[in-house]
Amino acid sequence: MALGMRACGRLALVLAALALAGCSSKSDGQISLGALAKATLQGRKAGKTAPSLDQVSRADLAAQGGPVMRMKVASRGIDTFLVRYQQSGPISVWTDGGGTTFTFRNGVLIESRGAGGDLMSSAAPSPGQLSGGGTHPRTYFVASDEDRNERRDYSCTAVVTGAETLVVQGQSHATRHVTETCSRTIGRFTNEYWFEGGTIRKSKEWLSPSVGYVVFERIID
Repeated sequence: MALGMRACGRLALVLAALALAGCSSKSDGQISLGALAKATLQGRKAGKTAPSLDQVSRADLAAQGGPVMRMKVASRGIDTFLVRYQQSGPISVWTDGGGTTFTFRNGVLIESRGAGGDLMSSAAPSPGQLSGGGTHPRTYFVASDEDRNERRDYSCTAVVTGAETLVVQGQSHATRHVTETCSRTIGRFTNEYWFEGGTIRKSKEWLSPSVGYVVFERIID
């Protein structure tokens, strides 16, 4: 499964996929495959048994020439980098280079593909609705075992919990922490967002019943 492959051996593939994304409506520019290949080797040398993405420097990530995000899935033991290969207005698509993509609207997750239990589509709140607090609806269409999309409607409440200093890939960010609790007749989940100004610097968002929560950290804008 694409989402289950480890990142330290695949950073060059991530950038290769980005470089080949000729169908994108907007490219993020020239890609330096050498920069992330170097980061891959450094990560392997630094960890004797289990290389950590924490050992990859921000400079090496920035050198690849485009935005970079880190993605973690606790239920699958996944910790990998994503790169943005498509931007169309408020919609951005990010890839792990192995066939898995995550789609965001203004930084809020709305779809996934190749995750092995996908969020096929959704009606999600805007960053303004989340950061301002209050109530709003959410609608998810998730992939089910019967190979069909299951609709789930939730009533959600967002609460600003306060200021928090967030460390992302070795750099500190002054953020506002927002929690969003969503419930329906059967089931509930809680998303978390860390806003740096108008940017969602980090989020922990529920994807689907089989995947659970995914954490996204914006490293290079």
